[in-house]
Amino acid sequence: FFSPTDTLQWRKLQTNGVAPSPRAGHSAVVIGTCIYIFGGYSFTGSAVNQNFYNDFYIFLTIRLISISVKISHV
Repeated sequence: FFSPTDTLQWRKLQTNGVAPSPRAGHSAVVIGTCIYIFGGYSFTGSAVNQNFYNDFYIFLTIRLISISVKISHV
């Protein structure tokens, strides 16, 4: 989602690529025009049914493309 400062109304962006699944507890940082997202977890009903993620994504904000980066030995 994006909210221009002149209208302050949220709108959904049309993006391309492989987006991360919905999650919480992830790490994210913005460097330049990229957003880097690592890990996190999701619930499917209760704390017993948690999914933990060890994945890494880069979102290119200028091109609106999300990339899944394969990492090993982490």
